[in-house]
Amino acid sequence: MSNVFSELKRRNVFRVGIAYVVVSWVILQFVAIVQNPLNLPEWFQPVTIVFLTIGFPIALVLSWAFELTPEGLKKTRHVKKHLSITTQTGRKLDFIIIGALLVALGYFIWERQTGGPVSPEETEVVREASIAILPFADLSAAGDQEYFGDGIAEELLTVLAKVPNLKVAGRTSSFQFKGQAPDLRAIGETLGVEHILEGSVRTEGNQVRITAQLVNAGDGFHVWAETYDREMTGIFAIQDEIAENIATALLGTLGAESLPETRSGGTENIEAYNLYLQARQILHLRGADNIEKAAKLFEAVTVLDPEFSNAWSAQARAYGLLPSYMIKAGDFLALLEKGKKAADKALELDPANAEAYSTLSAINLGMYEWQKAEINNARAMALAPNDAEIANFIGDHYRNLFDTKNAVKWEGRAYKLDPLHEVNSRELAI
Repeated sequence: MSNVFSELKRRNVFRVGIAYVVVSWVILQFVAIVQNPLNLPEWFQPVTIVFLTIGFPIALVLSWAFELTPEGLKKTRHVKKHLSITTQTGRKLDFIIIGALLVALGYFIWERQTGGPVSPEETEVVREASIAILPFADLSAAGDQEYFGDGIAEELLTVLAKVPNLKVAGRTSSFQFKGQAPDLRAIGETLGVEHILEGSVRTEGNQVRITAQLVNAGDGFHVWAETYDREMTGIFAIQDEIAENIATALLGTLGAESLPETRSGGTENIEAYNLYLQARQILHLRGADNIEKAAKLFEAVTVLDPEFSNAWSAQARAYGLLPSYMIKAGDFLALLEKGKKAADKALELDPANAEAYSTLSAINLGMYEWQKAEINNARAMALAPNDAEIANFIGDHYRNLFDTKNAVKWEGRAYKLDPLHEVNSRELAI
């Protein structure tokens, strides 16, 4: 074995491998930079990746079988060892590796200074109003409605993320204050937001009381407050009403004359809604077992209410995530197919379901449908321009395409919205 290792080293196989990887990375970054300015077709970058991948083992085989000599390229077995110039060739490869690494270093410095290329979705730079939505406190006598209070806050977050120019702090960052009673001004400073929404839920039988208050994080004064007494039906209508009131209160800050449509694809089936919220909580825990359990619960929700678009999109999200967390290789395409069918159903019921488009894009990428993935990403971001999870999924999309610049750009956007989300923090550091 040691003889084989020594011979691999002598023939510069290791150096060729390192040089190939480094130079290939530089080539991919160059392609990413020039693709849009030169109007190269969308398939150009993926095809480049395929060719470079195929070329790697070929380069290693050639470096083993052939040697560069003063007379040209010869088969290694025809070159006598005392006449070999592999040492000199190795030094040249070292210079190539060092040069490529210097180019890579220069690229990283440039990227940090410039922030990389700006995507079309981000060219309209305006000062954003900002808000954090805290989990709604459970004031029910039995104290068993925590998931319901969390669900109200999360659904409001999803609805408000659709409002242009409104920065909505991500779920993980906002939910860190759950069960605490900190100064709202301190929360605003910590999360970098101008407004905070807090509230409570109290259920009794088929009745629910939801209180909500919008607070200016700068001075602690109330901007708006309301109490809603409703039957436990049409809960999504209450959420839409609260979201509309919040957005109206912030209308002057947003600099808009009217608000976009924020209706969500909900349900009037309270049993389905309760099960949906419980499944959402489990999905947020991540891990193969939790995601699989959540997917099954979402399936049960859609049996209770087949017209519940958000349940279909959540089911699609779960099945779209599963291949990354588990399981036998043979299940990969089957899971993606399940996710695709659920996403298609969600969009059939609600063509403005941003989560469904985002999930569908990730599934498209897993099925090598590059152009469809790009289109669905754009649709998702157009519908929910300030959704941290959607921005993070777009970052994943570009990272899987080896487009580091746009990956960092979108992951940075997700991090800005939700800095405590472990996925955002981890990926931005890569």
